[in-house]
Amino acid sequence: METSGAVIGKALNESSDVLLVAGVIGDATVLNSLPDYAPWPCLVCPVHWVSLVRGWNPNLYFLRAEPAAELLALLRYALAHLRVRRLGFMYLQGDYFGDREYAQAQRVMSGMGYELSGVFVGSSVTGGARKEVFDAAWEAFAETRPQAVIVFGLPINDTVEFVRRMLTDRRTAGAYLLAPVMLQELVLRVWRAAVAGGVEFVPGQVITTGTNPLAKDTQYEAIQRFQEVMRAYLTHSGRKYYADKDHFLKDDVDGGMMVWVDCWRGALTGAGQS
Repeated sequence: METSGAVIGKALNESSDVLLVAGVIGDATVLNSLPDYAPWPCLVCPVHWVSLVRGWNPNLYFLRAEPAAELLALLRYALAHLRVRRLGFMYLQGDYFGDREYAQAQRVMSGMGYELSGVFVGSSVTGGARKEVFDAAWEAFAETRPQAVIVFGLPINDTVEFVRRMLTDRRTAGAYLLAPVMLQELVLRVWRAAVAGGVEFVPGQVITTGTNPLAKDTQYEAIQRFQEVMRAYLTHSGRKYYADKDHFLKDDVDGGMMVWVDCWRGALTGAGQS
């Protein structure tokens, strides 16, 4: 399905009495589509990650917490639950994901009389940092010996390299790594690779935000019902990729996404969760 603003605008011009429900994926796509949505009655349910997309718009219905809320949750967890005194922060300078969150983190920390112990500022998304620049920034950051680090960089090579070094450099290997749900797949992938390479596995060392309970979190009645329906679907769907009817219990990332999609379906149809 084409979801560009131009295509949708053309369709709405041809049938102006329709109600548009568009599951737009990606920040750039959402931003580019907004001018075409504006004149029409429509419900847009975007999957997006950056703060720039947020703001009041009668045509937008958000299904995820905004990055600012994720950051506050991570700060609270690091300071109130983990109770660390040396909290570091990583972001990509000049990008649309990280700059605002870094400024917010500074404001929140300052309001409590704290400050970040170290900040790693990487390159922008337009190009990776030169090795010597990245190495120098890393050395300065690692010497602060952070107890926990919040990562707010787009899922690109510089962020991958930062997470890898976090888990393998002796100065940072014992620190907690906290990230928004956007980076969940990335940090788990790099963490698994580091453990496979000999890094000690420490349960609870990597922490990410989430938008819903895990598929195995049966303290919720909705999750109990979800498991019944999803098992039945995977058993009879004929799909080869998810041949195991209990796949969602063995892969937390896939399982979480399945639960989220089920919540999305309920929000759009008013049917309630499976």
